[in-house]
Amino acid sequence: MERDLEQKFQDVYIGAAENWTFVQALRECFEVSLPSIGDALISYLDRSVRETMGEAFPRHINPASNAVVLQNMAQDKIALARSTVDSASVVIIQATLDAAVNDYLLLIAEAEPAIWETAIAEETVPMKTIQQTLYADLLQARAVAAAKALGNKSLPKKVQWILDMCYRADCTLSPPEFHFDTERLRRFDNLRHDIAHGRATCATIVNMDEALLFLWQTLLSLQDVIGNRLGFRQDPTGEWKRQPTAVRSVKL
Repeated sequence: MERDLEQKFQDVYIGAAENWTFVQALRECFEVSLPSIGDALISYLDRSVRETMGEAFPRHINPASNAVVLQNMAQDKIALARSTVDSASVVIIQATLDAAVNDYLLLIAEAEPAIWETAIAEETVPMKTIQQTLYADLLQARAVAAAKALGNKSLPKKVQWILDMCYRADCTLSPPEFHFDTERLRRFDNLRHDIAHGRATCATIVNMDEALLFLWQTLLSLQDVIGNRLGFRQDPTGEWKRQPTAVRSVKL
């Protein structure tokens, strides 16, 4: 049982790390290709406009003026592409972090349900259930149910609960000088919500790389907190053993 739970602990990290590589691939490809996008886009836009307008395209258009218009169009589209990359990064990373935290909540409930006793102390239980169920089994079942319910709350609330219940003074974070910041997590969570609902799709995150580093260190440090509390250790070779992710082809 304990070995299975420790494997679940390993799998949470492996799954999150896999999703993180999606975002890294997207951002790295965009950054590397960015210097050559401008000229290629100007040429593409010029050809596209001429082909679309056909005979209606002005025959005596001023080349210099046309070049300025095309340059501005290209810059606008590159800015929108940057915003799309940032938006996709926020949505994918938030989903990854939120899923990992939910998995950790269930893991805590399964591995050490006593941590949840305070949270479920006021729950009522039918007498028949009490008569037929061992307290340990009943506690674990209620702890798992509470963990699933908490999973519907916001990301910062769930992280704060884990810190309140599991963070101990002898825990070393990754890196050791890292500090949890649930207020920053709240802003990140709210931005993801706005993007997902179409209210902030034209936004560029000016400190995106630093923000992604903070979120990655948040995940690693949560792993440290939970592992320290439950007596689990991350196997550094686990990620190397996993099979490479196959990109699926989906038709909608």
